[in-house]
Amino acid sequence: MFKKANEFMIKGMVTAHSLSYALRNRAVNDAERGLATVEYAVVTVAAAGLAGLLIVILKSDEVRNALMEVITSAFKTDGE
Repeated sequence: MFKKANEFMIKGMVTAHSLSYALRNRAVNDAERGLATVEYAVVTVAAAGLAGLLIVILKSDEVRNALMEVITSAFKTDGE
């Protein structure tokens, strides 16, 4: 009789532990539900800012001339 009661108590403890673990994980997941969206938004804003900065830099005459020199020297052959 005590053996059956002991098994029942152990099973009840495991079930209660599993339930509390599931509820705790659900609470954490609910708290972090919108974090992925926020991370994507921050990365998108940072990428747009970097793109704008690159456009400003690449429009300058000094950078444009330097890039043209690199490109023309890459396509030159030794025979010319």
